[in-house]
Order: sequence, then C-alpha cells, then structure tokens
Amino acid sequence: MSGDEKTNEEYEVKIENEKENVIFNRKEVRGIVISTKGTPSKAYMISYLSSKYKVPENHINLKYIMGKPGRRMFEFFALIYSKPITIEKEKKEATS
Repeated sequence: MSGDEKTNEEYEVKIENEKENVIFNRKEVRGIVISTKGTPSKAYMISYLSSKYKVPENHINLKYIMGKPGRRMFEFFALIYSKPITIEKEKKEATS
C-alpha cells in the first residue's frame, strides 16, 4: 500500500513501502515526510501512524526520522505491531 496523504499544513507524509512481516507479527513502514517547518517530532509521527493504521500508539516503534541539512524532506522507518511492544522485545529481535 503506497500513497500520498496530507496530514496538515506543515507536513505531507508519503508512505513509500509497507511490508507485512509474518515472522515477527508486524508491519514495516518506510516513507517520506515533506515539511515546511522542520523535522517532525517522534510524537507527531507516532500519532500520525496510529491514526492511519488504526492501532494504539504503544503498538508503534518509530526507528528513525532522518533528513539532510538544508532539505525539507525526511525519511522515516517504523514497525507497527498487532500487540503492545516492550523495549525488551525489541532488544531480543535486534540480537536474533
């Protein structure tokens, strides 16, 4: 599922890649945020993804929001789980 969606006047979020990972029971989402202000906050992105995918905020792990200096485009990567996540679970998956 890919597409463009304007969330408000400051940010435009584009989902570029969405992959279902059945092994870890999660959805992996990559996309771009075009901003007129600055880097979108982690809280904003989690809130946006929560409303878009209709899951509670504690089911989302935003891995990163990155941008290059002087550009208004930021890449993000998030993991969306069907159950609430914990830090311990993430550490186990990273070391596996």
